[in-house]
Amino acid sequence: MESSAKGRAEPTENCNGFKNRRHWLLVSLSVIALVVGQSGGVLLSRFYFEQGGQSRWLRSLLLCVGSPLLLLPPLLNPQRKSPMLAFVTTRYLLACGVLGVMAAGNSLLYSFGISYLPVSTYSLLCATQLAFNALFSFIVVKQRITPYILNSIVLLTFSAILLGIQSTSERPGGVKRTHFILGLVCTILACALYGLLLTLTQLVFQKVAQNFTVVMISQALVYMVGALICGLGLLASAEFRYLGSESQNFRSGKVAYFMTLVWCAVAWQLYSLGTFGLIFLISSLFSNVMSALTLPVVPILAVFFFHEKLDGIKVLAMLLGIWGFVSYVFGGYKDSRVTTDAGGDRMIHETC
Repeated sequence: MESSAKGRAEPTENCNGFKNRRHWLLVSLSVIALVVGQSGGVLLSRFYFEQGGQSRWLRSLLLCVGSPLLLLPPLLNPQRKSPMLAFVTTRYLLACGVLGVMAAGNSLLYSFGISYLPVSTYSLLCATQLAFNALFSFIVVKQRITPYILNSIVLLTFSAILLGIQSTSERPGGVKRTHFILGLVCTILACALYGLLLTLTQLVFQKVAQNFTVVMISQALVYMVGALICGLGLLASAEFRYLGSESQNFRSGKVAYFMTLVWCAVAWQLYSLGTFGLIFLISSLFSNVMSALTLPVVPILAVFFFHEKLDGIKVLAMLLGIWGFVSYVFGGYKDSRVTTDAGGDRMIHETC
């Protein structure tokens, strides 16, 4: 009896171990995609404006336009062709449409922010999206706010406030004071909208997402709607008429102009894939905290690529951001230990 019980237990343990390793492999790959995509997307977006680019609708379109590529892996996988679209319902398509409209508005607000703000200020100011996401997660999906999470939110919010009250002498050349303030306001509004977008995405995934294929299809549908809206906005605006001259007058050359657009689209789609992946695998709040990993990365890279000053206020804001990130991770570690211990106790009681 004991040997047969062990025989049944070993395959189960091996299967669970394989699933656990696969889960954390996907989490790791999603984190890498998010950090690399966001860092590259922010730097390339600022490079576009620094070199003479002026179309905010075009930059908004770049955040969404690469989404159809995500449909290729699911469509080319013969093993998933029959059940692949079983989750698609009218309510699901309507939800993707609403999320797509929000993604388009979010992209446009972020475009105004990055066009008027230094990269370091913009990236650190984006930390406020964590506070908005935590608030919406608590209201919509009943996310538990532990003292460590609350501490993380407060620290990251103070980090952003420090940047908001710093001297406007740090604004990029040619940017007026009113435009600088507009950039701050648009970035804050974009963070609030993005926090709500992530929370609603988690709510949709809780209803329909069974595997990573569903995540990729959902992301593609959401950003295809966003790309459609941004494309129509670009065609309707006066910016569309000047794209030809913009590529000719790009300071680094015409080839660099198109390469910047292509790689910017790739970087933002990589970021979106990592974000949606972490929402599916863990939660929208965890995904947003991982986004805070770019806090110490982007400002340092901006010093080398755009020769921005890393003054005392930005260093303090960066340290507060890192402290907030560590607080969240440590809180998550303690919660996981408590959950594991509780699960072990239940197993012991059931065995007895």
